[in-house]
Amino acid sequence: MNKTVVLILIFTVRLLAISLLFLVNPITAIVINIITDYADGPLYKHYLKTSALRAQYYDKILDYLYYIGLLFLAFSHLTTVIPLLLLLFVYRTIGEAVFYATGNKRVFVYFPNFFEYFTLGFFILKAIDPVVITTSLNWIAILFLVITWFRVWNESFLHKDNKTFFKVFWLPLFRRLGLGFANKIYE
Repeated sequence: MNKTVVLILIFTVRLLAISLLFLVNPITAIVINIITDYADGPLYKHYLKTSALRAQYYDKILDYLYYIGLLFLAFSHLTTVIPLLLLLFVYRTIGEAVFYATGNKRVFVYFPNFFEYFTLGFFILKAIDPVVITTSLNWIAILFLVITWFRVWNESFLHKDNKTFFKVFWLPLFRRLGLGFANKIYE
C-alpha cells in the first residue's frame, strides 16, 4: 500500500471516525482514540519509516485537533466540570506549544495529557451516575489520584525512554501525598 494512503488512512481514522463516534458514544470514541494513538506510532516508525520527530509532529497535530473536538463535546455534556477540563486543556496546550517551539518531546513529561483522561473519567462517572460529578468529591478525588499517577508515569516512560525522571521528580511527590505504593513498580 502506498505510504501516502497509509498516512491519510491514519489521519482519517483518528479524526473523522472518532469525531463521528463522539456523536454516538463519547466513551467509546475516547477509548478508540487512546488505542489508535498508541497504535499509530509503530506505523509511522516501521511502515512509513518516518523520523521520530516527524512522527511526533504528526501525532501531536492529530492529538490537538482531537482535544479541540473533545473540549466542544465536554462543553455540551460535562458542564459542571468545565472549569477543570478547560484548565487541563490549556495546560496541555502550553505543553504542545513548547514542544513545537523546541522539538523536544520530553516537555510532555512536564505537561502530561491529563485532559483526555479526566474527560474520559468524567464521562464514565456520568454514565454510572449523572449526579456523582456534582455531588461526590470522593469520586473526583479518586479519579484525580488514579489518573494523575498513571499519566505522569506513562508520559515519563513514553517521552523519557526510561523511568529515571519518574523516580527523581514524581516519586518523591507521590510519597509525600501518601502514595507509597508507587515504590513497588521500581523495586
